[in-house]
Amino acid sequence: MSRLNGWPKSVAMFAVLAAAISSPQTAQGSTSTSYDFDTPGQLTEVFNSAGSGVANISETTTGGIGNSGAITAPSSSTDAVFSTKEGYSLGPVGSTYTFTSYIKSVYNSGYSGLGFTGSSPATDASGTPFRPSDAIGISVHGGGFVVHNGTSDYSGDWEGLDNDGTITTVKAAPMFDLLNHGSPDDWYKIVFSIERATETTFDVRIEVWPVDADGSLIDPSEASSIMEVNGITNSTIQSAPLIYSFFSFSGQRVSHFDNYGVSLSGGASVIRAGEPVVLTGDVTVVDRVANANGEVTSENGGTVVERGFVYSTESEPTINDEKLEAGSGLGTFSASTSELPAGSYYLRAYATNEIGTSYGSEVQQVITAIAASSPTITSITAGEGAATVNFTAPSSDGGATVTNYEYSVDGGSNWTAFSPAITSSPAEITGLTNGVTYDVTLRAVNSAGSGAASASSSVTPDVQSTPTTTTTTVAPTTTTVVLPATG
Repeated sequence: MSRLNGWPKSVAMFAVLAAAISSPQTAQGSTSTSYDFDTPGQLTEVFNSAGSGVANISETTTGGIGNSGAITAPSSSTDAVFSTKEGYSLGPVGSTYTFTSYIKSVYNSGYSGLGFTGSSPATDASGTPFRPSDAIGISVHGGGFVVHNGTSDYSGDWEGLDNDGTITTVKAAPMFDLLNHGSPDDWYKIVFSIERATETTFDVRIEVWPVDADGSLIDPSEASSIMEVNGITNSTIQSAPLIYSFFSFSGQRVSHFDNYGVSLSGGASVIRAGEPVVLTGDVTVVDRVANANGEVTSENGGTVVERGFVYSTESEPTINDEKLEAGSGLGTFSASTSELPAGSYYLRAYATNEIGTSYGSEVQQVITAIAASSPTITSITAGEGAATVNFTAPSSDGGATVTNYEYSVDGGSNWTAFSPAITSSPAEITGLTNGVTYDVTLRAVNSAGSGAASASSSVTPDVQSTPTTTTTTVAPTTTTVVLPATG
């Protein structure tokens, strides 16, 4: 299975496709990409930029979390937005996007922002705080924050004392100027999540975690301040074929920005530029058959020539693994596997256009073995106090290896396992009584238990005739030969 290697330090949990800049690893339920900015050139390689202050932003090999590499901003006023070159699909209802960043807040007149935009680069960025004009995002400052929803803003403070009426205070900070006095090292972890609550609305949540210079949480039990805004509508983001994550600088606030990441769960996926947008829908299992649904929501400027599903017992299946083709082009599609052996499987939708192949989110399904179907008795031969049964194996082993067979001699009322175990024909049944007719039935045994019974066949053991050897003694005879006289 191929891996796409590049800049991000880690991709926790399972990855769908993280373009040419990620090294995905998998686990059930979500996709994450993170950027540690330890490698020079990562900022320009991974992100597009916009804003008058882009030239003020640079990379440094020290000064970040744990004195690692980071993005650094000057003390002068700087307006700049950096949006990912890779995009994200807008997942179904229930999809959640969680942004994380670490900021060193040392200046006192500006903002640090992050969120989603419908274009990259975000050339329409503007305003104070400086951010993309279509953004669903957050800008934080010393005493509070601004939630962005396109051109609408919702302002609040960390103590929850002067919040816009749309903001719900989940936890109030113990101080007003949290991002100036909450950490002795001036470092803060900002967590911003967006959930697609309905087809047309989004819920957002903001958390601030003061940290030490090495990234350790000062209070690991709970964030210092937690705020929520529910029911946001944003038609631009909702209708965009792809959305892009961004982080921003506005005014004077942050000296260092580090460890930026986005985690996706609930059906969204990461899409490389130009590749189609495909979603994995519901996957159900009936009788060891996986039935999958998917949708190509955008061909992304190309033509989808193939779509379907891939699956494997290993995470991150690709088109080099088991594949179910399901047509081409835009729209919904479905396909079903054959009966699968028992085990854990990973499945995701895929779509291919001229640029490449993209994948939907990964779904894990556990296939449980079921009892085997019935074997078939083909013949039965009587012996002395015994019977030899020839049979064919069940047409389905139930997804698990048949480890033995059981027999019944009373039509299925009572069962006995063969000992030693047998796994193929013929089967020898002993301990029968000569002259008694038995209704013999077989069934297979696997890890799920005893399977379906075969049709019964009758047999009557009997005393077998013993071949004898007869010896006949022939008495000697005398033959007289008369020869003619000679002269």
